[in-house]
Amino acid sequence: MREQCPECEGQKGGTAIACPGARVIWVPCGLCAGDGCATPTRLDWWRRGKRCRQRRIAEEVTLRKAAQLMGISATEYSDRERGRADPEPLERFLDGIDHGH
Repeated sequence: MREQCPECEGQKGGTAIACPGARVIWVPCGLCAGDGCATPTRLDWWRRGKRCRQRRIAEEVTLRKAAQLMGISATEYSDRERGRADPEPLERFLDGIDHGH
């Protein structure tokens, strides 16, 4: 069963500024791929990624620093926090921070 996408709230995407010329363009939502609804897997990833972001912030670690410590790009880290990819590597990393490793 699919639910309304929590990132775009069913709007299927949003606007962005494109260069050159600072044109306003429509960009499909990265979580639901412009469908307005998210699959159960994507919803699970989004919820778990949101918890990872909250944990990272509570530990006072920036996204860039966390990505650097994990050896991945800030973009990949962000995608995992936003539910666009499985957040399981972030969960393992944050478990290590929580336990002082």
